[in-house]
Amino acid sequence: MVAFLWPKRAEMASSSFNEAVVCESQGRYDEAMELYKKSLDILIMVLAQDKVRAHPSVATTYNNMGKVFHSQGMNAEALEMYQESLRIWFKLHGKYHPVVAASYNNIANVFQSQGKYREALAMYKKSLKIKIRVLGPEHPAVASSYNNMGSVLQSQRKYDEALALYTKSLHIKINFHKEDHPSLAASYNNMGTIFQSQGKHAKALEFYTRSLEIFVKALGRDHSAVATSYSNIVNPSP
Repeated sequence: MVAFLWPKRAEMASSSFNEAVVCESQGRYDEAMELYKKSLDILIMVLAQDKVRAHPSVATTYNNMGKVFHSQGMNAEALEMYQESLRIWFKLHGKYHPVVAASYNNIANVFQSQGKYREALAMYKKSLKIKIRVLGPEHPAVASSYNNMGSVLQSQRKYDEALALYTKSLHIKINFHKEDHPSLAASYNNMGTIFQSQGKHAKALEFYTRSLEIFVKALGRDHSAVATSYSNIVNPSP
């Protein structure tokens, strides 16, 4: 949040926004939404109309409201907020900027939640294109995009295509992170689920085990991700 000509109101907007972030992190979504709306109302009040339509604090607030709606399963409302945020970021930064890529990614998440896989994949591809251009092809954010696209293809049972993208994601992570980084474990787990779905049980077990080893080393035996890995090994999904 930035300072405006009305310092007290700016402080109120910032305070409400920060409280909303805390409530959101605690799963108190109704409270978070009220606080985000309060912050947004103040921003609209203190900014000139043209600045409201192109101000980063407004875009960020719309984005966070979208996240809350999405967490509540209110996908149509989430999509509306994300699109408002994207419109502002696009006006501020043009086509090629990380926040524009993030907006496309968020919109894709909503489409994926709705089972609109074609639309989701199109948005993930837009996000990927920007990330490669702005951040380079070996950036972890690019790996994340490949992973997300793989998830969509896996939902469509396009297992070979999904595996290819999961593999691309993993290779980037290996080059960027330490060998015991949790994100590598997540990739091994995702690839294990593909092999499991293809009936390649020995291969699935190999990848699940590798995922488990990394999670235990990085997060400790009591972490929920470790429990999930044990479950995949003991009770693999068909």
